[in-house]
Amino acid sequence: MRFLNEEINVKKLLETAEASLRQRATQSLKPGEYPGIRLLANALMPDTYIQPHKHNWEGGDEIWQVLEGEILPIEFDERGEIRKESKLIVSSQSNPIVIMGERTFHTLLVRKPTVILEITKGPYNPATYKDFAEWAPAEDTPEVKEYLAGLKNITNFFNP
Repeated sequence: MRFLNEEINVKKLLETAEASLRQRATQSLKPGEYPGIRLLANALMPDTYIQPHKHNWEGGDEIWQVLEGEILPIEFDERGEIRKESKLIVSSQSNPIVIMGERTFHTLLVRKPTVILEITKGPYNPATYKDFAEWAPAEDTPEVKEYLAGLKNITNFFNP
């Protein structure tokens, strides 16, 4: 038996994320090559950018549980139009479980320092795990700041 809350050091993960250029940090709770359920604690700071992407394979659902903080999950259609957003901020206080369906473009916005537990199907192969949206800027490009600001504006991120 395992108790994941005892294995995840939320404070340390958030400190690592804050010091990171990408404004995030992860802790894998299973080896990447493990073929079963993949468990990943993902610490995210408010200015992090996760390029919209999809897991384009059968069983590519992604499940998120917020352990601390607040996020706004977003789904897109194939053209990059917002298809669905959470009308309420998903937080450790509201405690919902978010399921992003396989083959669905998605990202999330981070309202305050956050740690989520991410559950996916293994094994992890970085070459095939994500298909990035061509209509969204790649991470570490100059267009990210404007794109991220636009998402926050469109979703009313600052006025939930």
